[in-house]
Amino acid sequence: MGKNPFSNEALSGKWIMKKQILKEYERDELIHDETTTSFDNAYMQFNADGTGLYNIGSSNVTFKWNILNEALTITKKLSDDQVLVTPYHVETLSSNELVVTYDYAYTINNNTYREVSQEFYTR
Repeated sequence: MGKNPFSNEALSGKWIMKKQILKEYERDELIHDETTTSFDNAYMQFNADGTGLYNIGSSNVTFKWNILNEALTITKKLSDDQVLVTPYHVETLSSNELVVTYDYAYTINNNTYREVSQEFYTR
C-alpha cells in the first residue's frame, strides 16, 4: 500500500501563500470575482503535533488542524467561548504545492449567499 498523499506528514511544514481566488455569489449569481497575488508575508505553518500558525504581515493566528483524505479542518479559538471551524477541500498536496478550497454558504433575509475561496501555496 502506498503512502497517503493527504497525510499529516505531507502537510507539515511552512506553506507560503502565492495566490487567492475569491468568488462571491448572491442567489447563484456571481457578484464578486477577485484574484490576489500580492501578500504581506502570508504563510501557514502546520506543525506535526496538529497545531499551526497563520501569519499575514504582523498578525499571527494560532490554530489546530486535522487532515483526513482530502478534508482539511482548521480550528481557531476566537475567544474563551467562541471557536471558528473552517473545512477546506484539499485539491493538490505535493512536496512543494498546496491548493485548498473553502466553500461557505449562508442566508440573510431570505437571500442565499455563497463564498468560494481557492488558495495556492508553495514551500
